[in-house]
Amino acid sequence: FGNTDCLMITRQIALTAKAPFVIDFKDAWCNFIPFLFRRHCAKQFQNAAMITALSKFYMKDAETWFAFIPRRVIYSGFSEKLLENENKNSIASIQKFKIFLVGSHYSKTHLRILLNGIQLWAEKINNQKINIELHYVGRDHAVIEVEFLSLKNILTINHGQLAFEDYVTLLQQADVLCYVHLDATFHHKSTELLAF
Repeated sequence: FGNTDCLMITRQIALTAKAPFVIDFKDAWCNFIPFLFRRHCAKQFQNAAMITALSKFYMKDAETWFAFIPRRVIYSGFSEKLLENENKNSIASIQKFKIFLVGSHYSKTHLRILLNGIQLWAEKINNQKINIELHYVGRDHAVIEVEFLSLKNILTINHGQLAFEDYVTLLQQADVLCYVHLDATFHHKSTELLAF
């Protein structure tokens, strides 16, 4: 995990239980640790038995700091249940149009571009009497809450981080799913969200 407090807690639990300590990277570590502290922080966790990451891209970042620890890429999966979605609305019957923003924001600039685009679109279809809801699901809820304040005539709902089952149920209600663009790589959410 990017946050070192998770690593500290996990390492201490592993030491207490006399179990191997494994670091599982779900994001690029360099996005969370300021440049000047990365090498020092990495030294604190060199006793890990293994490194795992959800993609080769994230593993490449981890290798910079943990080059001598055994490592393996384990791609995140999703349940086939996600492919069974019978609740899609037909466009003709929409009275509420639900847009879901999912995951980390990565860049305030890109987040604002996305929100400005949604606002412009909402203003163009205003005469169609469609109620627009913009939902956020993810851990950046504090940042998103502030950015949502700039939107007008759009109901915003900030769910924060959810349990997987609740996440699936909620996202299956979406008319549009989107995420904030990340310049550094092809983002895994662009394929994950196709399941909904």
